[in-house]
Amino acid sequence: MFSRGGDRQTPRLGVKIIYKPTPQSAHNFEIMSKNLRFNLVCKNCGKDFLSNQGKTRYCSVSCRSEAQRKDGWRTNPLRQYGLSCGKMGAYQELRVCMDLMLKGYEVFRAVSPSCSCDLIALKNGKCSRVEVKTGYINKAGELYPKTSMENCDIFASATPDRIIYLFKGSDGKEVP
Repeated sequence: MFSRGGDRQTPRLGVKIIYKPTPQSAHNFEIMSKNLRFNLVCKNCGKDFLSNQGKTRYCSVSCRSEAQRKDGWRTNPLRQYGLSCGKMGAYQELRVCMDLMLKGYEVFRAVSPSCSCDLIALKNGKCSRVEVKTGYINKAGELYPKTSMENCDIFASATPDRIIYLFKGSDGKEVP
């Protein structure tokens, strides 16, 4: 794998792995892994930097934040209200409850925060499990968060200006 004391270029990753051995490193993987450094280039500012992990994309937290602001990544307008994640989640669940009730559903809310779904919606004798997430649409027009429909029949993404529903087997439409 690594030659003792040498540098090696990894062609498929395009990163240079720098290994500086210590006397114990030949027999102790933990010490060896602490001495392993990756020479990387920041995707935001283009500056070279060393990292313990080969998947690091940015040289600093401020560079990562700046790149995310430029890309519109996770720019959730609801954060301006300064609510905790739990309070914001409860608020969005109540918004979805109100919206479903206006559409003719009977809605039941989970008592425990560790339930398999957030709401149960009943209409025309059909019971549906509803999962609610605080959502937003980034500058590229993509809906976040993306989720699996394994534990629910209806996925509701509550964005600041509307609620988007996804049904099992569909790609997104309003509740009829």
